[in-house]
Amino acid sequence: MIERFSGDDAPEIRSQVAWALTHKGAVQGQLGNLEAAIETYDQVIERFSGDDAPEIRSQVARALTHKGTAQGQLGNLEAAIETYDQVIERFSGADAPEIQQWVTMALVLKGVVQGELGEIKAAVATYNQAIERFGGAGAPEARLPAALALFSKGVAQGRLGEPEAEVATYDQVIERFGDDDTPEVRPLVARALVLKGVMQGQLGEPEAAVETCDLMIERFGDDDTPEVRPLVAMALVLKGITLGQLGDPEAAVAIYDQVIEHFGDDGTPEVRAL
Repeated sequence: MIERFSGDDAPEIRSQVAWALTHKGAVQGQLGNLEAAIETYDQVIERFSGDDAPEIRSQVARALTHKGTAQGQLGNLEAAIETYDQVIERFSGADAPEIQQWVTMALVLKGVVQGELGEIKAAVATYNQAIERFGGAGAPEARLPAALALFSKGVAQGRLGEPEAEVATYDQVIERFGDDDTPEVRPLVARALVLKGVMQGQLGEPEAAVETCDLMIERFGDDDTPEVRPLVAMALVLKGITLGQLGDPEAAVAIYDQVIEHFGDDGTPEVRAL
């Protein structure tokens, strides 16, 4: 496709060529050919960076973001941050939601890399930029990056030893995105509930931790997707542990029986460990 149509300047054809190149790079990355993927993304950036069409600008933003991810996977963390900064610098003023989502994602991924570099406070500041810009965005394209920014901020606050702030941030995830059925967003809400329960236990609030576990089980107990199912098992185990700490061993045993009954045949390593 790229060979046949790269010389065609018709806008609808150029858009398809940009799409094909970007997704070729994504597949190369999935196959583990990260250097080849970066070369393909560079082709997108070189060929189409001067194009003003929103659908093509979106592919350039996507290619830059994916390039940063590939650089991070190769261990080139500083280069990854530089690439994410290019996305943020070039496209922050774009109005199109399909472009905004890549700016938000670049901010989130930049924060993740900063965390890997041990720059936790800088990571929180980066997550705050994403939340400030797009945290309230209602466009479907922006919801996953916005939810990921909030969730990642909570994790970073935990690493900074700020448990109350961490819980408050998880509450924002739950409040803003609790009714979102998007497959990528639901696991973030479920994980936020589990981690909130863990932190409430560590803060000496066992009754609140049990309530949080109950809320998580009520909302997600019937979800059998691989991303959510282990979190339900985790919430049940956490509830059992907390009930034992509250002096109710019979109730704790009953919860453990539920875990054994519902998840005993699950071959997933994280579930088997529970």
